Amino acid sequence: MKLIVGGGAGFIGGALSRELASLGMDVVAIDDLRSGVPPLLLQKRLSFEKADLSQPRVLKRFSDSKSPSVYIHVAGQSDPAISLEYPEKDLERTVIPVIRLTEAISDLPLESVILVSTGEVLSGDDPEPRDENSSVNPQNPYGATHLLAERYLQYRLGEQGIPFSIVRLPPVYGPGMRQASEGGFIAKAARFVLDGYPYWSMRLKNNGLKYRDYLYIDDAVSAISSILTQKIRGLIHVSGYEAGTEREIFTQLRLLSGRDVPLEYEGGSDPVALKRVLSTNRDTSEWDWMSEVSLSEGLLKTLDYFRGHSK
Repeated sequence: MKLIVGGGAGFIGGALSRELASLGMDVVAIDDLRSGVPPLLLQKRLSFEKADLSQPRVLKRFSDSKSPSVYIHVAGQSDPAISLEYPEKDLERTVIPVIRLTEAISDLPLESVILVSTGEVLSGDDPEPRDENSSVNPQNPYGATHLLAERYLQYRLGEQGIPFSIVRLPPVYGPGMRQASEGGFIAKAARFVLDGYPYWSMRLKNNGLKYRDYLYIDDAVSAISSILTQKIRGLIHVSGYEAGTEREIFTQLRLLSGRDVPLEYEGGSDPVALKRVLSTNRDTSEWDWMSEVSLSEGLLKTLDYFRGHSK
């Protein structure tokens, strides 16, 4: 199988590209390198192309020679904080590349498209956990732009009869992650536990009550890979199954590190749904996948990674 991974040098996209190549697929990773790291991509059956997916005809240029059968889109603005201060960056990096994809789709020999999205598109009112039937009503600009990208893809690909999958992930964390991302709280907290103590205390916004299920990077990759290979179509929610508040996550990191780092709380004015946990309504007979890395195991692996990597 030949495929293109848009955003293929990023935290999730890079790990996904390497995994798919290791499974024997021919992968072209495309990334503008604003946050990607191409040296991590180099391996057999995996090539890298630097390009801005928001520019016209980028996909057409690479598809002419590679003849991919699947396009996986993992690109997009990944930091909710940026969406509040610079909403135009969300449009430029999250929505415009999807528009470019749908513009090029009639010229591409694609069998299917996978769009990786976020649970932040969901409403703040439905009961937990939120499955694929839960209502959408984003509580912040970050969720709004991802929902717009989803809707645009659904409309254009549905119009053209091209099979697609929309994969909503909870915050993804693990080795190699950055603080400027949806799951960046864990990176920030891990770095603080290791380096900040004993000079100052950690301050958590929203009184540390933001509650999410977190997904370890290896599980995120295996979920997307299984959706690809099992040809699961439509909307799919991926869950980490274990959830906690930011203060609970920080407490776990503190215990795992053995450092009694001081912690303080502050209110928050950012529009954020304090509680959101994902689940899927798909039966295992339809989609056979389950996360394997527990939250405590994933947090320990993340701490170990940051111990070995300086700032």
